[in-house]
Amino acid sequence: MLEVVVKIVQPLTTKQVKELPIGVHNVGGVVGLCIRKQVTTSRYFLRYLWSKKTYLLNLPRGIGLGEARKIAFEYRRQLEQGVNPKIQLVQHLEEVALELAIKVKTFSDVAQEWIEYRDEMGYWNTREKVLVVVKGRLEKYIYPVIGSKKITEVDGYDISKILLPVYTSRSMCSKVKTLLNNIFKWSCLKNYRTSNPVDDAHELMTPLDIKHKEVRNQPSLDYREVPSLMTDLLERRDNASLMLAFSILTCARSKAVRMMKWDEIDFANQVWTIPEEHDKVKGEGRFRTIMLNPQSIEILSLMKDQRTGTDDEYVFSNGRGGFYSDTQFISHIKKLHESKFAVDGIGWVDRKTGLRITQHGFRSSFKTWSLSDELGNNKKYDREVVEYYLLHSKQDRYKNAYGLNHQLLHAYRITFPALEGPLSVLSGKEFRAPLPGEFQKIPN
Repeated sequence: MLEVVVKIVQPLTTKQVKELPIGVHNVGGVVGLCIRKQVTTSRYFLRYLWSKKTYLLNLPRGIGLGEARKIAFEYRRQLEQGVNPKIQLVQHLEEVALELAIKVKTFSDVAQEWIEYRDEMGYWNTREKVLVVVKGRLEKYIYPVIGSKKITEVDGYDISKILLPVYTSRSMCSKVKTLLNNIFKWSCLKNYRTSNPVDDAHELMTPLDIKHKEVRNQPSLDYREVPSLMTDLLERRDNASLMLAFSILTCARSKAVRMMKWDEIDFANQVWTIPEEHDKVKGEGRFRTIMLNPQSIEILSLMKDQRTGTDDEYVFSNGRGGFYSDTQFISHIKKLHESKFAVDGIGWVDRKTGLRITQHGFRSSFKTWSLSDELGNNKKYDREVVEYYLLHSKQDRYKNAYGLNHQLLHAYRITFPALEGPLSVLSGKEFRAPLPGEFQKIPN
């Protein structure tokens, strides 16, 4: 039988405590309440047993005997409730420290810190434009909801209140969500938060994801009308028109063409290398090189001749040393449409929908042309390879199967790499394809 011996300590008075010698003494009044007397200072502490381990919990400095007994009594009450007061105190101090660290930081405070950090690190190569876009989205969609709210108090429901109003525009909703996600990820790394509320909002947004599965195709021009448009563009010879013509010849995405720089062009080998940051498809091992046909090279040569100075780094400069924005590109296509509409009452439209064409729609025009039964192309070109030509990310297996190193769209030349096995006979061989008559020569 275990014998438990409880030592009863007669409660000391304040006078008696003052007369105690240097050392550790029980002061009574609360089980385990002691004082550590030193030459110059003294301090109360509570000694207790928890999970067969003895704990010493220091009480605040400078308190009197009465206050010490009051605090020690509260700690004893916590022990009776199954709570270790020392562990709880440590957690509380950590929370206080975090609160003090962030003080009264609101979401807008943290967002501004995030912007300044990225700016200082040179993250944005088009600083002024990006800052306007980022700040605009913050002020329009985000700040009205959570701008003044403490960064620690923003939750998944707040995020859903931001995203729900813009969910009718999937593109803008995705951009706002990405912006929020980046800021909150950064705030977690800075220890302003312990979790990302954007992740918490996923469950609320899932029903809408299912609801909005329908994809709207970009209005595209019938491939039979493309030669007429090309003639119009090449006769105009302004930068925006030549940029559109170049994008049609390469079927490249708008961003890659608009932001194309001279150092991306290898004139000797007639190759354009698209930087990853200008490509929709990200990831190591992606091929983003386009072998240019003579018509594309001739357009580039025209742009080179028109350069106003060596400082113009963008191929299709907007005249102010920068690149065309997506809005400016769209506006130019609109003007082309209105000009033709004034003549024939139709304009440049998608014949199926009646909607004005878009730059991205020419990728569809190419795909339709490649699958045309009327031209016999449906039997000439493998559908899966056509997808790869368009730099669609899901076609990696065809890259491997065919040994493709380039986007071959409109490529008039293909050179096979070193191959093994039955295909070794093709190693190093070069093949050239005839060009459509409409594009044989750009008019001078």
